[in-house]
Amino acid sequence: MQPTGKPKEKRKGRPGLRAMQISCLVSILLVAATILVVVIWGIRSAPQPIRPTVVVRLSTPTVFPTVLSQATESDKLSGKIVFKSVIGGSALQTWMMNANGSNMHHLASLDGSVFPWNTPSWSPDQQRVTFMAFPTTSDDPDLYVMNVDGSHIVKLNQLGGYPSWSPDGLRIAFQATNGSLHPQIYTVKPDGSDKVRITQSDGAYPSWSPDSKHIVFQSADQTSNIFIKDADGSNLIQVSHIGSAGWPSWSPDGKSIVFVAQDSTGALQIYTIGIDGSRLMQITHSSRNYNPHWSPDSKHIAFHSFRDDQSQIYVIDTDGSHESQLTHVGYNSDPYWLP
Repeated sequence: MQPTGKPKEKRKGRPGLRAMQISCLVSILLVAATILVVVIWGIRSAPQPIRPTVVVRLSTPTVFPTVLSQATESDKLSGKIVFKSVIGGSALQTWMMNANGSNMHHLASLDGSVFPWNTPSWSPDQQRVTFMAFPTTSDDPDLYVMNVDGSHIVKLNQLGGYPSWSPDGLRIAFQATNGSLHPQIYTVKPDGSDKVRITQSDGAYPSWSPDSKHIVFQSADQTSNIFIKDADGSNLIQVSHIGSAGWPSWSPDGKSIVFVAQDSTGALQIYTIGIDGSRLMQITHSSRNYNPHWSPDSKHIAFHSFRDDQSQIYVIDTDGSHESQLTHVGYNSDPYWLP
């Protein structure tokens, strides 16, 4: 029998769901692969960051080397430094620290009969110290000797100041007015006896030669220069001719004297000079520097300086290099270097 109707045509259906999912997945993978390739290529081709340790700033080439040099050099310093200090609004006291500025501590206090002691000078065996202090019953300073632990305080009844103990331990030099217009240099035994006048016109800030045979001092008249006399008061020799000079200190090796004087601008600077008046050298270049004192090996000088309205302790090499600030808090002055 022949079919009476047209055969039915097969319906053209849409792609199956599975085929669509596969197609989308392939597209996503291709896009992701493309992005990954771009990212990897970008990372590999991008410049790497410069590490800070290899950065060299040519505009300020001396800043960091100077700081590192100061820290390194100060760490090498040996001995102890004694100084005056007012910390945190306290009264004037005497402190000690290592020569590199570490281990700062307060030294023995005096009893209530005198004000805090200052401008100390140690005996050669470092068992006793002489110093200047103001008795509570007087407006004039006097000299004292005591053991380094603060015991056995003896008043020398000399109404003077700025003592310097001779390296042989036999005598103490100091300055005193004794009613005159200008201070004079005297020496006494450590018990206060056998007083000898060294200067005949004037003198201040005495310091002994290493062999205890001579005394260097500042003239207190208008010339204000550095002079040397024998320990018996004879043979006056003028060392400096710079004018406005003071605070002399004789080097332990006996070759040089350090002192303070005004430069051409009127600023107070630290100078060194040979004991024969040769080799004058300015070693500081900031203003308001005071009271220099030698290291035991004669290679460094401690001093205090007023900078930014603060007085702090500094150390510098004798050629003017490697200046280091040792104190940073309070008002600190008058360093004295011990072995």
